[in-house]
Amino acid sequence: MKNPASNDWKNLTALHLDVVKQYKVVGSSMAIMKDGKLALQHHTGYADRATRRRTDIDTIYHWASVTKTFTGIAIMQLWDQQKLKLSDPIVQYVPELTRMNNPFGKMEDITLWHLLTHSAGFRSPTWPEQADKAGDWNELMSRISGFRILFKPGSKYSYSNLAINFLAPVIEQLSGIKYEAYMQDNIFKPLGMNRSYFNITPKELLKYRSNNYSIDNNKITANGLDFTTGVTTVNGGLNAPCADMVKYMDFLCNGNSILKRSSLKEMWEPVFPVKEGKSVTEEMGTAFFAVTRKKHLFIGHEGDQKGFRCFFYINPANKMGVAVNFNTAGKNARSDTKKGLYKLRNGALDYINV
Repeated sequence: MKNPASNDWKNLTALHLDVVKQYKVVGSSMAIMKDGKLALQHHTGYADRATRRRTDIDTIYHWASVTKTFTGIAIMQLWDQQKLKLSDPIVQYVPELTRMNNPFGKMEDITLWHLLTHSAGFRSPTWPEQADKAGDWNELMSRISGFRILFKPGSKYSYSNLAINFLAPVIEQLSGIKYEAYMQDNIFKPLGMNRSYFNITPKELLKYRSNNYSIDNNKITANGLDFTTGVTTVNGGLNAPCADMVKYMDFLCNGNSILKRSSLKEMWEPVFPVKEGKSVTEEMGTAFFAVTRKKHLFIGHEGDQKGFRCFFYINPANKMGVAVNFNTAGKNARSDTKKGLYKLRNGALDYINV
């Protein structure tokens, strides 16, 4: 493991600072996991600009679509317990989906595996008219008859927030408890992720919660400490500090306390190409993305919601991991924080490739 004084770490933290400055990020954190624990950390800027509260390892960020990996693990836990098959049709759990228009066949042909691999044919957003809308289950079901399948299920990858929403009833029906309670009891608590939760922040954790910010024509606007993700909780409702994300990455690299290693590794197997670039190739596994950079494989996910932009990746070969979160989203070319996030991602992947 490179020590904090190494040139590589100095270069990565310098890149972190440069990206934050260039893209006008209000606050950001980066954590490196090695040997099952927090090895290195770097924080810059403010968790809350108005009160001048700085970011640190305990700052609670929103992790958006990183939530999907936790939902996938929950499904695989139930699979390990032989309570479901990945070949189960989703209409077995959400019969309302039979009202959808599927020009490619029967809705009964769409399985849990299709949803987990983003190959079911559902559109990308849950609410196309407003990306950040929460809404509830009843509203979603009331609109199902107006939805349609866009391509033959299982024929290709197409990222879908909508599809992941339908996994909540699967977890709830088979476990007998609500999705949020299941995740607390079967993932967060066993892993020691004691400051992880969904949606509204408990009072005792408010002092750690990061605000989130939007940039439009160089004007920075605070969006508020809290928001609810409603029916989309299952695909993007997670809030957690980097300290808890380190525990999650430790489990992914080293643990088998909540899921068989064989099941977890099966989730990492690429099943559909996503994109191929000069430096990075991405493929879809089961709820996780497999990223290849400089011939080395990394497993993880990114997130993008409200003012938060984030990612985490592990290197299965050396069991290192990195988690990064920005609390600021840009709306124009000069402050597009997602571009900055990708710059930092490449540097971070190179760093954990030791």
